[in-house]
Amino acid sequence: MNVKYKRYKVKHKGKKYYVFVPEGIKNNLWIVDWGDWWYGTFIRGSRQAMRILTRSFALLGFNPYAVVFFPVRYDMLPEGLDRDPENGGYDIVFRTNRVHFKDKDWKAIRNKLKCSPCTIYEFKYNKERASSYFEKATKDFEYLDYRKILKKSGANAWLGVGTAFFVYPQRFYQRMAVPTIESIESLRGEYYERRDEWIPELDCFCYGGYERPKYTYKEPGIALNLEVFDLREVNRVVKKKVKLVEHRAKRKRQSGVNPG
Repeated sequence: MNVKYKRYKVKHKGKKYYVFVPEGIKNNLWIVDWGDWWYGTFIRGSRQAMRILTRSFALLGFNPYAVVFFPVRYDMLPEGLDRDPENGGYDIVFRTNRVHFKDKDWKAIRNKLKCSPCTIYEFKYNKERASSYFEKATKDFEYLDYRKILKKSGANAWLGVGTAFFVYPQRFYQRMAVPTIESIESLRGEYYERRDEWIPELDCFCYGGYERPKYTYKEPGIALNLEVFDLREVNRVVKKKVKLVEHRAKRKRQSGVNPG
């Protein structure tokens, strides 16, 4: 599967930023548990959205100067998830430690996307090519403490300006992209008949990470879990069909209330 992106070149404060916005994710990708103190953050999405997300990890493995932006803050989300106002309430940005900007700068960059021209870039993922290139680039990874690599590189995750930011070093994307892409294809879930509920299976993109001196809601650990929750697959099993509903923050915005 190849992934198409809208590619923007944005100038801000004398620097150029290359922002990639993938196609095919609208109403299909959500943060469902931000910064759980024990398990980390969970991103849930349809099978297509997860394929796009994991191939974006490969893109970052090849291009450390890309900024992959998922503008999903006000997308619709599966019924039930809307009970928690935090679910699905953020845009998502992935980048490497080669690209630097402050939250307020990202807000300005994001605003400039609205009036900036873009080109269509098709990322052609090839497993053999990616495996060969990434294996050479990370051949010593198994012998090193990846927690030290993450900490030394400034790997991080935090909330700011309505966005969940994830920063990992290029070598980590290279190490994890191919196995994560393969794992996503096998993820299913389990049906609980008594509750008529589908519980998705998860895969861990970043397990544990490293310990912070202090954990906060806005700056939790950097562990990241991925879950496939495909409505077409789920609705073949559950009795009460799951529908997409508007996010609470979007309903407040439409009613004239500032969602924050």
